[in-house]
Amino acid sequence: EFILASVDEATAGLQEFAEGQRGVISVGTLNSLARVVLPKAMSQLARVFPGVELDIHEVSPGEALDLLYGRRLTVALLASDSIAKSSVSFHRFPVFQDPYVLAVPKGIDLSGVSDPWVDLTEGDRKIVNNIIQFNFGTAHQKRMEDWFQNSLPHHRVISQARTYEVTLSLVQEGIGVAVVPALTAQIGGSEHAFDVDLYQVNIPDREIVGLVPSQYVRVEPFATFFAVVEQAGKEIKFPQIHSPPPFIKKLMTND
Repeated sequence: EFILASVDEATAGLQEFAEGQRGVISVGTLNSLARVVLPKAMSQLARVFPGVELDIHEVSPGEALDLLYGRRLTVALLASDSIAKSSVSFHRFPVFQDPYVLAVPKGIDLSGVSDPWVDLTEGDRKIVNNIIQFNFGTAHQKRMEDWFQNSLPHHRVISQARTYEVTLSLVQEGIGVAVVPALTAQIGGSEHAFDVDLYQVNIPDREIVGLVPSQYVRVEPFATFFAVVEQAGKEIKFPQIHSPPPFIKKLMTND
């Protein structure tokens, strides 16, 4: 009787899994997406599939791809500019556009600055020309370096970081400035995580996409999860972003 009861339980569990009522969805993603997008997506998924579990891996884009190829992830959420399009053989779906911004310590007002080297006090000028560089390790790194060279020709890199959270912590401390995606400056919902000012810049938005093996695209509960991730992306509320200061507006006009 014990063995038969165990078999019945296993059979019922397999039936629930086959119907999408139970199961595990393994997600590889960036820290900011894990904080802001996934909680909202999980909340929506639980209304339809309360028995489905999320296994969240906070990993770099390269690690996420390796895990996808190794069949250890169901889906990876990452920035499209962090991967080579020709090397990816997965189904891709859009999540949202994340604008890049210039993060500046509180108390340094750039709203009327046409030339940071002339219009700022000596102390503020030094801080604004101290660059905290996020280490992308991709072709995007060169685009960022070119942007700083054009925007702040007197800058110097004082620190490199490998997470946006560390980058923003250094900016918040008043050590320097950095270019980061706007989403990284908040934590959950619309709560602003870092006490910094954000300014619009003339850099194309970071495109966040989902990568998934094609066999999962129309299978439940995965299909619903992909849909609620897209919906969560549409509902994101970014922290306040100020208009570009005059010295950046000049670059936009030239572009």
